[in-house]
Amino acid sequence: MSNIIAYSDSLFNFDWIYENNQENRTSYFIAGDLGGTKCLLAVFKKEGNRIERIQEQKYASNDFAGINDIISDFIQLLKVKPTQLVLGIAGPIINQSVQMTNLNWEFSATSLKETFGFDEVHLLNDLEAAAYGLAALKEEDLVPLQLVKGDKVPGNMAILAPGTGLGMAGLYWNGSAYHPFSTEGGHALYSPSQTFDQHFWSLLQEKYGLVSWEHVLQGNGIFEMYKFLLQISKDKPDPAFHEKVMASDDPTPIISEAGVWKTDKLASITMQYYCMNLFACLTNVALQFKATGGVFLGGGIPPKILPVLSQMALSQPFLRHPNMDQLLQKIPVWVIRNEETALNGAAVYASWVKK
Repeated sequence: MSNIIAYSDSLFNFDWIYENNQENRTSYFIAGDLGGTKCLLAVFKKEGNRIERIQEQKYASNDFAGINDIISDFIQLLKVKPTQLVLGIAGPIINQSVQMTNLNWEFSATSLKETFGFDEVHLLNDLEAAAYGLAALKEEDLVPLQLVKGDKVPGNMAILAPGTGLGMAGLYWNGSAYHPFSTEGGHALYSPSQTFDQHFWSLLQEKYGLVSWEHVLQGNGIFEMYKFLLQISKDKPDPAFHEKVMASDDPTPIISEAGVWKTDKLASITMQYYCMNLFACLTNVALQFKATGGVFLGGGIPPKILPVLSQMALSQPFLRHPNMDQLLQKIPVWVIRNEETALNGAAVYASWVKK
């Protein structure tokens, strides 16, 4: 995977007008992708319209008391002095401050700037960062799930990213270029339309009260679906496999891997139902954003379950709605295989933002 990002190589037309406002000199900055499970920080060198990643470090978020400790550790490893910091963060950014969704961390751009002496600090929602990261993708980073016949229709784009949580962002098409924006659509209320889904919703409602799409499609949602099917399905898991699942601190990878490779029947059924809910959520997103420019599946889960997604996409329409099929057939769908899209997006933003 290349460490060089050049704007001229972008698959999508972003508005790089701010680039002309920056001096054509060498500078260094830190970009980061901070989630509930892990934090990835990297230092980049910027020269002209190219940025190069020169050093990076991955951290387990729960091993630290806060973001300051992680940044302090990273800075001590560096041989260069970065002047700017841009973080993509799993949580809503309000006035450049954040209370993280899946970690009890709260901080602001101002506090980070004062603590570490950066010239500039910018906070982005992690999916907003991923949206900027589309500018850094290569063709090999994308796997098509729904291709469009004929000419592609220009228009808005959207990203849905199931992982530790469920992120969502959009890219507004102004007629000539894309402009990313963040949303908290992953926390929109789950809308079951089939009797099976309604029963699953009832199970989740007992646990969570209000049930969101994140409860269904985040990693733990796979385990919740497995437990639900265990109650109602005639198919039972292999006893040894089930014991392994229930004994694990993180059963989701065990279930999803067995479902992908069909080594356990109940795990396989679990992943099929999970993907059906994912299809339904993607249809909602495609319609809400009128995303004729395309819908992207990011996050940690889709690349790992790609065989199931691809197989199901061959046997049924990926996006479907009885009144909107004509529109939905014009919307391409891709899986993003590059796990560092949000990190690269934060770097793209850092090199693009007007001083």
